[in-house]
This record gives sequence, structure tokens and C-alpha cells, in this order.
Amino acid sequence: MRGADGFECIHHSAEEFARDDERTGLRAHVNTAESLHALLKRAIIGVWHWISDKHLGRYLAETVFHWNRRETFEGRLATVFGSRHGPLPLKALLP
Repeated sequence: MRGADGFECIHHSAEEFARDDERTGLRAHVNTAESLHALLKRAIIGVWHWISDKHLGRYLAETVFHWNRRETFEGRLATVFGSRHGPLPLKALLP
């Protein structure tokens, strides 16, 4: 079921906690909202330390930007650190 804003809604009163969107094939569930909220709170505590009402939209936009790219970041880290090739043998590390 879509809400007035066009997003999928979850109805806890009907004991519903997740739903598949037939149109997009995405899964809507409570954990997504909770995870995004946790990411925003962590950014306020750890990066910004304080936010103003005037620029709240910008803070949210940056948080959503990071949220949408969370899986590509892990792939880049794996490439940088070479974890796709496995650990080096001891012989290669010692002179």
C-alpha cells in the first residue's frame, strides 16, 4: 500500500512488518527506516556535532547520498585492500 507521499507504507497495527513492491521489486520494511535514522544520528554525533534547522535538508541529503552508496563503498574498499586475492603467503612477506 502506498502512502500519500508515494512511498510504501508498513502497517504495524495489522501486524505487518515488511512488504514487496510489485512496481519496483524492492522490499519495504521497518529496518530500512531505522537504519537510515541510525546513520543520520551517528553522523550528527560523530561528524557534525550540531545541526541547524536552516540546513536540515542538506544534512538529510548527504545522509541519503551515503545510504544509497553504502554497498559500492565496500566494493571499493575490497579493491583497495586487495581482499579479493586472499592473504599473502608467509614466504612472500619474509625477506
